[in-house]
Amino acid sequence: MTLLTDNLQNSDVLIDDFSYIDISLSQTHEFIPNSLDYVSNCKISTGITPIVNDFFQTVTASNTEIHVQKQAKTCVVVTGESWTYGDRLHEHDQMVVEAVTGDDKIQYRLNNIFAGHCARLLKSDLYLSAVPGNSNTGIVLHLPNILRYLQQFDYDKIFVVVQITSPGRCFGDSRWNSTDDYWQNYMGNTLGVVKPNNNLFSKGMITLDQWYDLYEQGMIDLINKICNKFDIVDWISWKNFNPIRNPSNRIVRLPWVKFLANLYNCEFDLPNCNEAQWFADLNKIFVLEPCDHERKMLELDKIEQSNEFLGQSPLNHWHPQASAHHMWAMYLLEQAGWWQHEI
Repeated sequence: MTLLTDNLQNSDVLIDDFSYIDISLSQTHEFIPNSLDYVSNCKISTGITPIVNDFFQTVTASNTEIHVQKQAKTCVVVTGESWTYGDRLHEHDQMVVEAVTGDDKIQYRLNNIFAGHCARLLKSDLYLSAVPGNSNTGIVLHLPNILRYLQQFDYDKIFVVVQITSPGRCFGDSRWNSTDDYWQNYMGNTLGVVKPNNNLFSKGMITLDQWYDLYEQGMIDLINKICNKFDIVDWISWKNFNPIRNPSNRIVRLPWVKFLANLYNCEFDLPNCNEAQWFADLNKIFVLEPCDHERKMLELDKIEQSNEFLGQSPLNHWHPQASAHHMWAMYLLEQAGWWQHEI
C-alpha cells in the first residue's frame, strides 16, 4: 500500500498551480425580519456556481452559491451536492425546492437545511456552495475558489464542512479522462481510466476495495491541503450514501443514510458507489484488477436496499426533509467538536 499511497498523494502540484475562477454573487435578497429566522437582519448574496467540466456545464438549480452576511466575525463554509443544497424540501406537504426546475424558496431553504442550522448555532455568517448532481471532484476543487473569495471579508475564523458523495460521479467529470501532467499528478495517475504515466502500475494491481480506500484518502488529503493553504484549521467532511473506508477525526463517523436508518432501527449495508452503471464500466479503470460478478451483484443489492429505505423513510422524500436536516446539523457540530448541546 505504501507504493500506491505515495503515488496517489502527488496533489501538491494540483494545489500550487491551481487555476482560480472568480465567484460572482450578483443578486441580493431581503426578507421580512423574523426573530427566529437565521436569515433575518442580514445581507444575502447569491449566484450560480462556475463549472469546469466538459461533461457537466449546465446548472439548473437556482442560487447554488450563497453568502449570508450577519456581520459576524466567523463564517461557516458548507459545500456539497443536492443533500447539502436542500433539494426536494417540502413545506406543508408541498415541494418548495426543486433543483431540476430551478424552483427555490430560498428563505425557507436557508432556515431549514443543516448548513443554516450550523451557522445559526455557531452564530456565524454562512457561505453555501451546493450543486445538485455534482461530483466530489467538482465539490473539492471548487473549495479554493470559495476560500479565496472569502479573504476579502477578513473573518477571524472560518469553519469548513465538505460533503463527500458517491465516487461513481467523478467519471462523469472530464478531468478524469485528462492525460495532461497537471491532472495525472493527482488521481488520474492512479485511479482514472488513462494509463498511468509513471510506469509504476500494471493492469490488475489494485483490488476494488483498494481503489475505494485510495479514492477516499485522496479526497480527504486534497481537502486538507486546500485548507492548509488558506490557514483553515477547523474543517470536517461527511458522507451521505457510502461507508467510511478510513475512519479519522476528519470524517464524521456515520454517513447520513446510516444516521437516519439508525433512528428506525433499520439495518443494511451501504453501497460503496451509488451509480449502478459504474459497475459495468469497471474494466475502464486501468489499474483495477477484474471484479467478479458476485461482488458486483452484492454492491447492486446494497444500492437497492439503501434506495428502498430512502423511498420509505418519513424523514426523506429521497432527499432529507427539514427535521432530518436539523438533527444532522447538531450531529455534525458535535462530531466536529465545535458545539455542545446544553439543555
